[in-house]
Amino acid sequence: MRISREEFRNRTGLDIDAEEIIALREIKKERIEKIELMKESFLEKLLKNVPLSMGEDYPYRGSKIITNTISPKCLKIGQSFVQEDKIVSILELPFVLELYAYITISKLPPCIIYTKNSTHRVAAFYIPPIIEVYNGESYILDGIHRSYIARGIGSTMNYIVVENPSLDPPFKPRTWRDIRIVKEKPVRIEERYFDINPELFRLLKHVGIDG
Repeated sequence: MRISREEFRNRTGLDIDAEEIIALREIKKERIEKIELMKESFLEKLLKNVPLSMGEDYPYRGSKIITNTISPKCLKIGQSFVQEDKIVSILELPFVLELYAYITISKLPPCIIYTKNSTHRVAAFYIPPIIEVYNGESYILDGIHRSYIARGIGSTMNYIVVENPSLDPPFKPRTWRDIRIVKEKPVRIEERYFDINPELFRLLKHVGIDG
């Protein structure tokens, strides 16, 4: 995932102090310049410009968006698996950020991480897991691996809560009992989610959120 500064402005109406947005997993510890807390207004506008993967609908435009600390045990899930390698990589993230703040992944707030590659400054977003509240159900839209880790150790977690999106979820929410641990990510999207409807999939990468 790479989004130029100009393209990011066009997509969101927001600006950042970097020439490009990259995925958080591409950030190198030794090249971090600074970590900046994300303003609530920035986060809200970012999410309200998330489109569907097919079409021009923006399901969060009329939603209330807040940050809240919640136990993942209380939430339903849409993704059907967690991948072993990804769990390990998430557990390494605090070591990447340890020079700036000692904080667990479960309590890390939304932030912008600035770094340099060989030619210019780039930025990556850290966004806590996202849940939607729709028709009385609360389910994890993004961040299943982080939630799985927090659930396993009995911890609460910071979540971005999107209340009443304008469209149905892209899957049929189920309970944690249906999750499975795999070594390899399933090839077919139908195997990754419960009763997936690709037309309703939220395209988070469009605004630089690498889910």
